[in-house]
Amino acid sequence: MARPPAMKNFRIFLGAIAGSIFAMAGYLVWFFTITKHDPWLPASTGYIVETAFAGILVALVGGLLATLIAANTSAGSAAAAIIFILSAWNIWQTWRQFSTFWAPIVAILVMTPAAYIGGHLPRKHHQ
Repeated sequence: MARPPAMKNFRIFLGAIAGSIFAMAGYLVWFFTITKHDPWLPASTGYIVETAFAGILVALVGGLLATLIAANTSAGSAAAAIIFILSAWNIWQTWRQFSTFWAPIVAILVMTPAAYIGGHLPRKHHQ
């Protein structure tokens, strides 16, 4: 029996929210709390690279989580999670004017593709 379209859309929305919150919380709370470094202060190149790897990890899991919650192998929730990630950074950067830009750049250039790839992992498994 097919699910009603409203329920399917609701699961896609919930998946996108959960995936993006996991990715952003993992990136901001988990990594920066452990390292005790403010993401809005300048950082060394080595630290930025470490941050990128941590961002990849949490974004892959966030994209995977989004797709699994949506129960949809099209990775639409992962793409929506990317929109939420970008929106969160846009709002934060607007609010925190005159801060450094390395953390949002990592999120945009590294985390968004990783979330998309994470969203495609279940799809490759089902084919």
